[in-house]
Amino acid sequence: MMRNVATLALRQRWVIAGSVVGAVGLVAVSALLSPKQWETTATVTLDPFPIAGLHTGAVDDSREGAMAGELAAARSDQFHDGVAQNTPHDISFTVAGDAARASMQFTATSDSAKRSFETAAGVANGYVAWGRRQQAAERAAELQGQIDQLTAQPADSYDPTVLADLNADLAVTQAVLDQLPGEGGELTDLPPPPEQPASPDLMARLLLAAAVGLAVGVAIAWVLDKRRHVPADADAGPSGGSSEPVGATSRGHVALAVLVVLVPLVIAAPALAAIVAVWELRPVTAYTEVTDFACLDEWLDAVPDGSAVAVSEESPAFFRDHLHEYVLPRLTVPGEGRPSAFVLRVAPGDGPQACGGYHIEPDGP
Repeated sequence: MMRNVATLALRQRWVIAGSVVGAVGLVAVSALLSPKQWETTATVTLDPFPIAGLHTGAVDDSREGAMAGELAAARSDQFHDGVAQNTPHDISFTVAGDAARASMQFTATSDSAKRSFETAAGVANGYVAWGRRQQAAERAAELQGQIDQLTAQPADSYDPTVLADLNADLAVTQAVLDQLPGEGGELTDLPPPPEQPASPDLMARLLLAAAVGLAVGVAIAWVLDKRRHVPADADAGPSGGSSEPVGATSRGHVALAVLVVLVPLVIAAPALAAIVAVWELRPVTAYTEVTDFACLDEWLDAVPDGSAVAVSEESPAFFRDHLHEYVLPRLTVPGEGRPSAFVLRVAPGDGPQACGGYHIEPDGP
């Protein structure tokens, strides 16, 4: 068997090589034409949790049932459309929940590190702000509207049990709102923008393409060899045997088959590495903004934990608009009328703490 495979591989080597190169080439071209995908995961801690009656999608009153309701709300089209309205690019995210820890993880995927970070922060904050309290407030307003509509009619024109059910639902919803004095949770973990794309795993795809190409090439070579009626053991003697000892012949065929497999792999390895290296040079979307986030990370690194930090009004709008997305949860942004322990005064050009074409003015942190 090994002898036949080795002989076939040598005789049809160009067919097999062409199949491998073609499969690898298709994957490489596809990767170079496709955007890299980056992932950022933001974690939200729900407080209080659970709350009976908060979500209509809750399975039961247990922690697991309450988390099922939270996840159903976060995965709903209504929530997706709501956060998408405030995002200038397409958003894609998945949600997971941990009932024991009362936490939800929002994993955003996008074609740049900056966008994945921005989406994860926006979706997580959006769920805390809208997904819990705002949803309950909207339900309360809807129930109150239905009650007002009924009570505006003559008492004998509607079923009293309907009004009683609406009042009961409103009481439950109001109780939910009473348990949510704030936003119902906080963003407790938001890592910095990722340094490496999460997908595609180009090397794994190239190796798979090479394996598939090799299998297809061997199959094509076998069909072509059969059509040409070339004996698979053409080097055998007139009696169909071999002049070499059986053991030596088997060892020789095994060695030949190993060489047939290893030599192409040794030759292909640098080529696959080169393809990956070229792909890694492929620019990403909004690269300048990714660099700006990295600068923000560098400038804030020396600020002590828990400090209030702000960006001066004369600084570029990017840093003013996105500071709040980056500082949480390690630092805070001061509220109205509150002083800042640290103020970033970002100016273009070279200077102290230069980064990405900007620097920090001397009166900064």
